Amino acid sequence: MGAALPSLDAATVRALVEAAHAAGLLALAHVTTQGAAELAVEAGVDGLTHMFMGGEGLRPLAERMAAADVFVISTLALYAALSGWPPPASLDGRIATRLNAPTRAALGRPPAGFPELPGAGTAALATAEVLHLAGVTLLAGTDANDGPGRPFPTVHGAGLHLELERLTSAGLTPAEALSAATSVPAARFGLRDRGLVRAGHRADLLLAEGNPTTDITATRSITAVWQQGVRIV
Repeated sequence: MGAALPSLDAATVRALVEAAHAAGLLALAHVTTQGAAELAVEAGVDGLTHMFMGGEGLRPLAERMAAADVFVISTLALYAALSGWPPPASLDGRIATRLNAPTRAALGRPPAGFPELPGAGTAALATAEVLHLAGVTLLAGTDANDGPGRPFPTVHGAGLHLELERLTSAGLTPAEALSAATSVPAARFGLRDRGLVRAGHRADLLLAEGNPTTDITATRSITAVWQQGVRIV
């Protein structure tokens, strides 16, 4: 929901939220503006599936969101991409050298058919910082959808490393950023068999050089991957 995109009116959003909750489901809203976020929060949604660029009145909104336990999926990597190209040196230098040629090319191409938004990355990061300070739960998510004919070159996998770094720039500790990508989403979406390194849980694991709980960029030095306990070669 946003000013420049087709949007649902308040009555429709409220009806959808009530129907979702009556069926025992989470109610999530895709927003890109503060006005749309306010409408969704007033309707009683459980989460917002996109960061938005805040303005006047953001802090009171953040406090209402925290009180209502509304979470936000961060998508800060997308806003960084829309801020200008080539991508930030931290992503290009620390990650791209480990990627195959098509993925490196995707990281460097401008969004097809979408205008560049020079201040988007800074504005979205500022919003995330206010939300975090207010106690709003942030979940790591990139809005990754790179591929032929896709408008935004935010790549799957590699983009999450930048997302984690941006979350720490918004005030999360490295450990909190890691939780935002693992245990917290699992808990919020009721996935009780994953998100933690614990007996009885799925053994979806990464082995990395360094200590990402103190240096979040250490997640980029992956040396081994296990999926459901099976090492992926």
